[in-house]
Amino acid sequence: MITLSLMNPAQGTSIRDWSFTEETVIRIGRAPDNEVVLLSSVVSRHHVELRRERAHWEIFSLGANGTFIDGEQVTDQAKLMDGATIRLAASGPIIQVKIDHP
Repeated sequence: MITLSLMNPAQGTSIRDWSFTEETVIRIGRAPDNEVVLLSSVVSRHHVELRRERAHWEIFSLGANGTFIDGEQVTDQAKLMDGATIRLAASGPIIQVKIDHP
């Protein structure tokens, strides 16, 4: 299972959580066809894709304003680790990642 938590940057607390157990692809962006929809002007319609690759998750940056993991910009794709922080655009929403391994 993977849980994505939209974080309040000022307080460091979760505003909303999404949990996925069977999905192999999770899309995040502004468009309503994403699994996680975030209505922010700096978030692209299809900003990132998370893909389960065997025993780990990969993140693919698709957004025009960039994607950052733990403060480092993702140029194309990166391995996603438990506890990672995803930021959509330099000033955009922050998502905390929790990965439970069976």
